Amino acid sequence: MANLLRKKLALKRKSMRKDRKDDNKFEAKLNKIINQKT
Repeated sequence: MANLLRKKLALKRKSMRKDRKDDNKFEAKLNKIINQKT
């Protein structure tokens, strides 16, 4: 059970590294939307 969780976490970390640029783009979009609303 613990090994499965560790594997999932490792996969998540790998995908997070890959998706970090996408996350930054997403956050920028969110910030733009938030700024427009205020």
